[in-house]
Amino acid sequence: MNQDLPQPSFLPSFLASLIPLFFYSVIIAGIVLWLAPRKGQSQLWALAVLIPCVGPFVLFYFLSLTDKKVLDDIADLKKQIETEKPPLQ
Repeated sequence: MNQDLPQPSFLPSFLASLIPLFFYSVIIAGIVLWLAPRKGQSQLWALAVLIPCVGPFVLFYFLSLTDKKVLDDIADLKKQIETEKPPLQ
């Protein structure tokens, strides 16, 4: 065997395999940045998406929350119902 040939490095192939994970995290972070104000949450949640394997869980958490506008509308309806209650007979 010829000892003069350079051995392939593990690091460049490892870094190349992380590129799709990076793009995936950026896409999910963009979705979380868009969803956070609608759900009444902080946009800092997008930083948690950059932790590997945490992004899908954060995204599913945001998708499961009810929109803030809907919650505000329900609160307004409750106030209207309470102020319009008929007197007891």
